[in-house]
Amino acid sequence: MKIAFLGQPTSPPPLPYDGEDSVGIVTYHLARSLAPLAEVTVYARRRPGEPDREWAGEGFVVKRLPFNHRAWGLADAAIAAAGLPTHAAASTLYGRQFATAAARDAAREGIDIIHIMSLAHFAPIVRRAHPRAKIILHFHDDKAHRLSDPRFAASLRAADHVVGCSKFVAGRLRDHWAGSAPTFGVVYDGVDSKQFSPRPADETKSGPTESLYLGRLSPEKGVHVLVDAWPRIHARCPSTILRISGTGAVVPHAARAPLSPPASEADVAAFYGQTLGARFYRRTVGRRDRYYQDRLLDLDAAARSAIVHSPPLPLAELPDRYRSASVFVFPSLWEEAFGMPIIEAMACGVPVVATHGGGVSEIVDEGRTGLLVPRGDPDALAEAVCRLLHDHGFAARLARTAYDDIVPKFSWQRIAVGLLQQYTALATA
Repeated sequence: MKIAFLGQPTSPPPLPYDGEDSVGIVTYHLARSLAPLAEVTVYARRRPGEPDREWAGEGFVVKRLPFNHRAWGLADAAIAAAGLPTHAAASTLYGRQFATAAARDAAREGIDIIHIMSLAHFAPIVRRAHPRAKIILHFHDDKAHRLSDPRFAASLRAADHVVGCSKFVAGRLRDHWAGSAPTFGVVYDGVDSKQFSPRPADETKSGPTESLYLGRLSPEKGVHVLVDAWPRIHARCPSTILRISGTGAVVPHAARAPLSPPASEADVAAFYGQTLGARFYRRTVGRRDRYYQDRLLDLDAAARSAIVHSPPLPLAELPDRYRSASVFVFPSLWEEAFGMPIIEAMACGVPVVATHGGGVSEIVDEGRTGLLVPRGDPDALAEAVCRLLHDHGFAARLARTAYDDIVPKFSWQRIAVGLLQQYTALATA
């Protein structure tokens, strides 16, 4: 069987992938894990000085194609600055040349399965150029279920199978678009348990007790709720520090999903500005990203002194960062599609506190593999974090059970085998 991944053209090619783009991570690991089982090609954008074709050394081929990344990036920046309710990738012109070139190459190569990451409007392009191929659309968030544009329905009809990164995402898609695609399925995100693994038993943790948040510093991620909870945590656990590690890439107002409960939506909206003019000012003159990061430091001196801000780390250094923590905290305010940092922390043997909702509930079994708290509740968040910091035996049991659960369930090899079964069912239908 010949399989091709048509990724987001903004995602760097996976050779091997060492970045923070979750779609790039998923594409790399699926291609690598499927390579022993099939003939795999990955289509990626070509950057200056890169060859058109390269053998990845992981058993698959990367073919690089033209994409005007700079022009579309400028378009996205202008749209965000204006506060318009859209983004560049929503345009059916986005990546058209890239997708057309990939589809024509796939037709010449006789590719059986074309696996498209996120960009639904690529499906009709591929269908026209390669009508015999089986097309899979793979969504990594649930925003697609909110789209009422008839062009989106047409894109789904061009696909043979639609998958989400969790049952939550797949269920949302199925409920909203049941008549627009033949079948729906789930392809979970995974974790590389060789890279993300617990600290060796004979190695003791040094330094202060540490609570860790690792991810994007954007309001819907709820980092400000964790910061609001921190004075309470610090008062009860004065020897612990909070490490916040991540990028300040705040999601544009128009690109994010509405939040529930309404209090969370109002809380997050305040960071962007309540009017179009305010949002424009904060995006440009006020430097929106910096505004949110500054808000995270708006604490009393004692609590602020126990918070450490660290820059984002390359993928290869993340396991050590997780292992340094006594608790990993995932305080998201929106219904997360999945929660890759959660399974990475669990694979490193770190107990987790997360918020209810979305795909997180498919990872964290409350009281057995982690603790779940209501979204936007700093008191509940503080209570859960302090419980794990004080009750070391309970924290160790949660971490051990979580590791035993997630390593087999979310191994890339297992996910690849399940995906190959979905491919085979399509090819023989």
